[in-house]
Amino acid sequence: MGGFGAVDNIFMLLAKAGADVNVVYPEEDFKPAHKEEEVEDPNYDPKGKYMCTPLINLIRQGPKNEIMRNNLIGLIEYGAKLDVRDSDGRDPIMHAVINNNAMVLEIMLKNNKALHFDTSA
Repeated sequence: MGGFGAVDNIFMLLAKAGADVNVVYPEEDFKPAHKEEEVEDPNYDPKGKYMCTPLINLIRQGPKNEIMRNNLIGLIEYGAKLDVRDSDGRDPIMHAVINNNAMVLEIMLKNNKALHFDTSA
């Protein structure tokens, strides 16, 4: 089984407690692609910090095991949106394509909840 025991289910505990699965947060260990350019995106941080969501972070890592796969499905089931972009302007589908991850694409595209894009922008 492996993993970290109770930590394996931390996502589910947070989501069930009402955590925002679409929160956009800075990530210190990942550098943005756009450093000096003007980017018209509300998630762009002019100070050069990379901003992303839990779903984008998980997809960027490439879910490699059952726990990560279940967390991906859980994020989607608890309302993670596919139209939220990181500070580089990439959405979760773009990250799955960049990482050549067909399994992630299949999970996202099969889930009806996740496919409701905001077209008001």
